[in-house]
Amino acid sequence: MRDILNQYKKLPRFSKNVRNKIRLYLILNFLISIVSVTPSLLTKYLFSNIVKENSLKKIMIWIFMTLITIIIYNILYFYFVSFEGDRLATVISNELRLEQLKRYYQIPIIKTSTMERSLIFNSVYGETTMIAVTYVNILTLLILTFQIIFYFFIILTNSLLFGLLSIFLVILYGLSTVFNTNKFQQSVEDERVAMDKLTGRIHEAVDMHKDVQIYNNAPYILEYVNKKLKIWEKVRIRYNFWYTLMLQIPQVLADLCPALIYGIGSLLIIKNQATLADMIFASQFIPILFSVVKMFASMMVEQKNSVPYFKRFFSIFDAVPKSEPNINYRSVPINIKNKKIFRKNRLLFKINELIIQDYGIYLIKGTNGTGKSTLLTQMAGLGDEKSEVVVSKELYGYFDNLGMIIEGTTTDNIIFGNGAVNQYFYDIVEILNIDFLNKKIKNSSSLSLGQKQKILLARFFFSSIEKKILFLDEPFSNLDGSTIESLIKYLKKLSIRKGIVLISHDAFADQLSDSIYLIDPKSKEIKRIK
Repeated sequence: MRDILNQYKKLPRFSKNVRNKIRLYLILNFLISIVSVTPSLLTKYLFSNIVKENSLKKIMIWIFMTLITIIIYNILYFYFVSFEGDRLATVISNELRLEQLKRYYQIPIIKTSTMERSLIFNSVYGETTMIAVTYVNILTLLILTFQIIFYFFIILTNSLLFGLLSIFLVILYGLSTVFNTNKFQQSVEDERVAMDKLTGRIHEAVDMHKDVQIYNNAPYILEYVNKKLKIWEKVRIRYNFWYTLMLQIPQVLADLCPALIYGIGSLLIIKNQATLADMIFASQFIPILFSVVKMFASMMVEQKNSVPYFKRFFSIFDAVPKSEPNINYRSVPINIKNKKIFRKNRLLFKINELIIQDYGIYLIKGTNGTGKSTLLTQMAGLGDEKSEVVVSKELYGYFDNLGMIIEGTTTDNIIFGNGAVNQYFYDIVEILNIDFLNKKIKNSSSLSLGQKQKILLARFFFSSIEKKILFLDEPFSNLDGSTIESLIKYLKKLSIRKGIVLISHDAFADQLSDSIYLIDPKSKEIKRIK
C-alpha cells in the first residue's frame, strides 16, 4: 500500500479549486457516515421503548420520522457521495489530461516518434480516467475506515456479544478477499497490456480504410485485426472469471450473515443475554457494517490493480527531460563546415559547407529519400536533440504541410493561439488568396489539399513575423498557379531581411534561390552548387 501511496504523491499538484472540492467531499462524507446509523438506532428504539408502551400515536410518529430520515439520508447520499464522487473524478481526470498533454508537449519529437501511438493515447485519455477514479476511491477508503471504526463502536456499545459476532464475520470476510487476489491482479495487468496492443491494431485498421478501398483486401485486414482480438478475448475471459469469483465469495458470506444473526440471536434471547430489540438492531446494522467492509476490501483490491495504470501514466512523465538539453545553439549567420551528423551511430550527413545568412533564399536539393526534410528538422531542433546543427528556437520558423487543423473557422486555424487579427493577418490572407476566412471547419477532411496548404502557410507566416530564419518544406505543393506566383513575390520580398531555406521539387525554385545545396544520395555529402 505504501508503494501505491507514493504513486499518488508523484501526481501533479491539483488546482486550488479541485483541492477545495476534495476537502468538501471528505467533510460531507464523514457527516453522512454518522447520519447513516440513524435508521438502525431508530429501529432499536422502536422495539425497546415504543412497542412496550402500546402507543399507536407514538408508532405513527415513529413511522413518519423514520421515513423522513431515510429519505433525507438517501438524498444526501445520492448527491454528496455518489454524484459528487463521480463529478470529482471527472474534474480530476480533466486536470490530469491537461497536465499529461502539457508534459507530452515537452518531450522531444525524436522520443515521441519512437513511442507507441496507443500508449500515448491511453496515457493521456484512458489512464487519467482510471487514476482519477482510484484517487476518489482512496478518499473513499479514508471515509470507509472511519465508518468501520464508528460502526464497531456503535454495535459494541449496544451489544457486546453481537459486536463480537460482527468482528468474527469481518475477519472471515477479510480472509475470503485474500483468496486468489494475486491471480486477479495479474489478470488485470495482462488485460491492460492486451488492450493496449488491440487499440494500436484497431488504430492501424481504421487508418487503412483508403488502402482497403484501393487494394480490395478487406478479408486480409480483418484477419490481421482478428489475431489481436483473439488474444485480447482470451485474456479478457480469464479476467472476467477471476473478477466474478472475487465478487461471488463475499456474496456467499453476505447470504450467511442473516442466518447467523437470527440463529445466534435466538440462542442469546433464550438465555436472557440479549433482547429482541438487540437482535433486530443487529440484523439491520451488521449487514450495513458488512457492506462497508466489503466496499473497503474491493477498493483495496482496486488500488493494487491501479499499478499498471500508473506505470503507463508516468511513461509520459518519465520521458520529459529533467533539464534543458545542453545544446550549443547556432546563431545567425549559420556557418557549418566539415561536420558529420549522426543519429544512433548512423551517418546522416557530411556537411562540407553550409552558410545561411539572415537574408537570401537557400534551396536544399536532392532526390527523394536523401534526407532533405531530415536536414531541416535537424536544424530546427525537431530531430535528434544532440544534433550539432540546431538553430536557436527564437530565431527560426518551421513549415511543413503536416500541421494540424482544429475545429473552428479558417481564421481560428490561422491565428492558432498566436495573437489576434491585425493588418499583417489580412496581408497574408491576400497574398495566399484565402477567400474562405469564415468557413467553419470540423477537421482537415472538410478542406481541399490546396485550402489546407494555404491555411498552414498563413499560420506559419503569421506566427513567424519576428523570426530571422524561415525553414519551408515544400511550400508550393497543392497551390494553384496564381497563389504560387504571389507566394514567390512575397518570399523574394521577405528574403531582403530574412534567411529563407527551401525544400522544393519545382523547377522554378532554382531560379528563385540565391544559393543551392545538393545532397549526394550515395556519399550523403551536402555541397554548395550555386
